[in-house]
Amino acid sequence: MTGVFDAIAERIATIRETIPPHVRLIAVSK
Repeated sequence: MTGVFDAIAERIATIRETIPPHVRLIAVSK
């Protein structure tokens, strides 16, 4: 189960790096 969580966390980090800052702000503000 921990391995699955690590894989998801790693994927989220990768996606977050590819998202432009302004798009990230819009997602957070919602």
